Amino acid sequence: MSSEWWNDEERRALLLSVGGGRQTRPLTPLQVAELLARAISLGATASGIAQALHLDGTSMIGRFLSLRRLPANVQDEVGWGRGRGSLNLTQAQEIARLPDLRDQSLLALSVVEHNMSGAEVRSVVQLVRDARDTCARATEKTLALRPELQRRHVLLGSIRDLRIQRRLAGMSDQVRRDLVSELIPADALSFSLSPTHFSVSTTAAVGNADKFEAKLNNFLEAKLGGGE
Repeated sequence: MSSEWWNDEERRALLLSVGGGRQTRPLTPLQVAELLARAISLGATASGIAQALHLDGTSMIGRFLSLRRLPANVQDEVGWGRGRGSLNLTQAQEIARLPDLRDQSLLALSVVEHNMSGAEVRSVVQLVRDARDTCARATEKTLALRPELQRRHVLLGSIRDLRIQRRLAGMSDQVRRDLVSELIPADALSFSLSPTHFSVSTTAAVGNADKFEAKLNNFLEAKLGGGE
């Protein structure tokens, strides 16, 4: 029945991506979410999807689908496992429980900046949902429980040119990173570049955010803007 939802290549990519303990996953969590959402739109049930992907239960289906409630700039930062400068599935799932998109973006920035754990994110979300605190105040309270704060500077920006977006979409994450390697700050803890957005996490401020965004877009235009 899964052949009605995905082609053979998509099904294989899903199986390789959602299984536990995978070292290499061909799909991002958001790409998994989009394929699962398509299946549901075609009449699939959560139990049917779980059976097709050899999952123990349906809980993972809901976790992936929750990513679609996040703003685009936050979706692009969700990866596999826990790495500096990015969000993992558990953190993203908790952020998606916030009803306000602005709060989601604010908390996502704080998670990366302060390297917050899944438990800390859950605490912030619960404080906000209980209507006891704003997102900023709930984050401050949660971080205050740490013996020592770990501060990171995070810069998020957009890729403006649709031509450049299309060319970046045809590249792997590593190829995109290699392409702009000379622009990545020397003290960067992480750097990610999707077809539509980028993020930089450093131990010190990157500098003028608008200038860095313009510099990156101009660089990509010079590298990829011709030929169309």
